[in-house]
Amino acid sequence: PLASIRVGLQQVSDVENATPRIPQVSVAPDGSFSFPSVPPGRYRICVTGSGAWSLRTATAAGLDVLDAPMVVSAGSPIDVALAFTNQPAVLTGRLTDQLGRPAPDYGIVVFSADPKLRATSPRRSSGVVRLGTDAVFTVTGLPAGDYLLAAITDLDPAQLTDPALLDLMATSAIRVQLVEGQRTTRDIRLAN
Repeated sequence: PLASIRVGLQQVSDVENATPRIPQVSVAPDGSFSFPSVPPGRYRICVTGSGAWSLRTATAAGLDVLDAPMVVSAGSPIDVALAFTNQPAVLTGRLTDQLGRPAPDYGIVVFSADPKLRATSPRRSSGVVRLGTDAVFTVTGLPAGDYLLAAITDLDPAQLTDPALLDLMATSAIRVQLVEGQRTTRDIRLAN
């Protein structure tokens, strides 16, 4: 539904709370979009109004700028191609204790197995997923790729940007590969 899709740019800044957003633009019937004036800087592309379709890639100069910020220079136009999918990867599972009972007091986190993507690509993290009383979890919206699945307790979601913490979590996490359009099930049993 091209008429409902809006594309925006979120500036990436090293200064906290200094990340202005460029106003969103509509997508034309032919699929094109244009930002008339973008100050130099690093940006992430964001999309709204795509319904059941999720953004798969945003390619500029041969790079997927969804995994790393896009660099905009003064006077240098950039062509970006957006690709969408309506067949997301889905990860489901159940978290149990040592005796096989549901462990709903925990949460789970799914994050990129590639340490470089952990630092540059927030779209490759599920954030903290809270469990229901049955300790079942479902994660959708992550792009296809290799991930790590970890059970957690008492974690501030802001800590998920700490590379040292993610490296520590990676040592005991379960590796899982997500494939576009496929449902993957990984149950977790807590160790002693």
